[in-house]
Amino acid sequence: NASDALDKLRFLSVTAPELLKEAVDLDIRIQSDKDNGIITIT
Repeated sequence: NASDALDKLRFLSVTAPELLKEAVDLDIRIQSDKDNGIITIT
């Protein structure tokens, strides 16, 4: 769903560039904590 949301924002920004005015990074980050068995997606 995060990928779909980023794609939608990029698509909408073609006709409304102000949507990306505040956006610095449009990416999905995945971090793992093997010791605690945690995956964090931001």
